[in-house]
Amino acid sequence: MYLHIYVKINELIMAKENKAKAFGLELSNLGKNLMETPSTTPMQKVTISKPTGRVEETRFTVHLPADLFDKVREIGFKEKKKIKAIMVEALEKYIKSY
Repeated sequence: MYLHIYVKINELIMAKENKAKAFGLELSNLGKNLMETPSTTPMQKVTISKPTGRVEETRFTVHLPADLFDKVREIGFKEKKKIKAIMVEALEKYIKSY
């Protein structure tokens, strides 16, 4: 009985070792094929984009009276503009008139 169990265990071990060897061989063949076979994947052309002309920005916090902010937000909604765009316009007008 012990001999029968020993033989079965030995068969299982050998089967696992054979599977591991087969997998290793398959993996090494795959690596060789990858190195020997030229790639058929099309290469993407890389182009350097031109500067977009974006202006460098600085972030800052402004404390406004609530009613003034509500008016600015209302104007932005009516004119479909962001609050930032309205503030930039207002500051540019102020600087021009200064």
